[in-house]
Amino acid sequence: MSNHLSRAASAVLCAVLLGIPAPIGEGRANHFPAPAGAADDQAAAQQAPPIRTTTRLVQVSVIVRDKNGNPVDNLTKDDFVVSDKGQAQKISTFSMERLTRATETKTAPTTVTNTFSNRLEEAGAPTSVTVILLDGLNTRILDQTYARDEILKFLGQLQPHDRVALYALSGSGLRVLHDFTSDATPLIEALNRYRTRDPSAVRAANPALAQNIPGTRQSDTSATAPGGSGGMAAADYDFDTWLNSVLQQTADFYMVNRVRETADAMIAIANHVARLPGRKNLVWVSGSFPFDYGLDRVYGPISGTRSPSDRQIFVDEIRRVARAMNNANVAVYPVDARGLVGPYGETVAAAVGFIPREAVGRGPVGPRATLGNVYAGIDTMKDMAERTGGRAFYNTNDIKEGIRKAVADSEVTYTLAFYPNHNNWDGSFRKIKVEVKRGGLDVRYRLGYFAMPDEQLTAKQKEDLIQQIAAGPLDATELGVTVRPALDSSTTPGGVVAQINVSGKDLSLELKNGAWEGQLQLLMVQRMEDGRVVGSSGEVLDIAIPDQAIERVRSDGLNITRKMQLAARVDELRVAVRDGSSGAVGSVTVPMKRLMK
Repeated sequence: MSNHLSRAASAVLCAVLLGIPAPIGEGRANHFPAPAGAADDQAAAQQAPPIRTTTRLVQVSVIVRDKNGNPVDNLTKDDFVVSDKGQAQKISTFSMERLTRATETKTAPTTVTNTFSNRLEEAGAPTSVTVILLDGLNTRILDQTYARDEILKFLGQLQPHDRVALYALSGSGLRVLHDFTSDATPLIEALNRYRTRDPSAVRAANPALAQNIPGTRQSDTSATAPGGSGGMAAADYDFDTWLNSVLQQTADFYMVNRVRETADAMIAIANHVARLPGRKNLVWVSGSFPFDYGLDRVYGPISGTRSPSDRQIFVDEIRRVARAMNNANVAVYPVDARGLVGPYGETVAAAVGFIPREAVGRGPVGPRATLGNVYAGIDTMKDMAERTGGRAFYNTNDIKEGIRKAVADSEVTYTLAFYPNHNNWDGSFRKIKVEVKRGGLDVRYRLGYFAMPDEQLTAKQKEDLIQQIAAGPLDATELGVTVRPALDSSTTPGGVVAQINVSGKDLSLELKNGAWEGQLQLLMVQRMEDGRVVGSSGEVLDIAIPDQAIERVRSDGLNITRKMQLAARVDELRVAVRDGSSGAVGSVTVPMKRLMK
């Protein structure tokens, strides 16, 4: 099996779909001749705009409440006015979603045997979902335990119409404790089985902690520079300076890893819920928030005294998170797992890191262990919430109530969407204003969006991206994919043939010379239950669909058939597809045990 993507000369997808013969070209799109007498029609068709990509459609989830805090559910499209940096926008799509009560639960359609799909809307998708992320990567062990107990209390009061998923983040990555359900029992059982872990990365990312252990030279307030009242020897001073430098470099290394792992987790969650309609909430229960979401600020970790140039390393991670949140229209609700944070002293020092209680006050507290840094974390929480349309909950011991309020925001949700009438896709943050013509109402929505340009990735970056998607714990849903696998031993034992259908509505294609052109990356990965990859194959697929067939592709999708030899032992097959133009991704996991029944 190949472990890398290769250009597939047989990638004439429309020939598979339509049964039309086509030439094959290495490294170029395949074209189909226009039918005789269709020159005028073709010339007119060439004036048609390309299929719009989801990155250019801005969706805004809006919560409207009256003066008593009750949701308002009788507004129409004409009641709303939307502007983008002061410029009025035409509302292209409008919808109002109300939480489906238990007595109104939709019946999911019957699925075909051995058919696996990430198209959640075809399986009776709910009108609103909430992901609870217990962040053990950025939270000390005591706060994890407290937050876990609070989440259990919330789950004990779960309502029949709530749709909740429970994920955990640790040093080993993102883990699905239980995906979306309205049944509290399996969620509680999954959380009870989960064991919190000591987040060594949090400790390692705080060099001040090593400077405050009782009995060490760093904790001795009489130790000063040579010539000072403490009388420190020059050799000792040089050693301490070198040690502090090493500690800081180590802290920076772990901070970088925390930022990247946290960003990867948030992107995976956004990709997973991207296809769902209605309101999508991410309740992020964490003891620290390792990056500043605002791109118009200094980039980088919220704590420490790093220079702006040092912080530039985080720009790519922040932009990736911003793009994913934009595309998925996710509202983030940061919840501070530390609970109530008191004035500067033992409580704050313990909240910042792992400084032993007996060490507080005995030595110089490092720059990260300050009250200002605690509040800097709160500022980041508020900034992230406001920019995405959520709310931040901090400085309270009632974490459970914060989660309940986040879920309750979805009782009635309006979704407005517009195509911006500007052409400034330069990555800047563009402020949105949503007004309701009816007075006396409280309106809440995300403050804006990042006008991200189309991704310009190298071949290596594209390969790494789809490999990451294929290896992740969650199926990505931005690009609709359905897989119908079957065991195939006609040629060699242990083979599988997969019928793959990619949603035509989600494809980003451009009309050139009478054909709609685009590109897909396809990767099929065989994995063990513990995530180990035991085999893979990948290819780059050029697309060229005749203009007369585009409506059929939009309606029925694009069909691809691929065969693969299975490894001796394999628990699941992951099929991942990426649109080369828009960057939209989709993946489907096939449990081999179900296939082999």
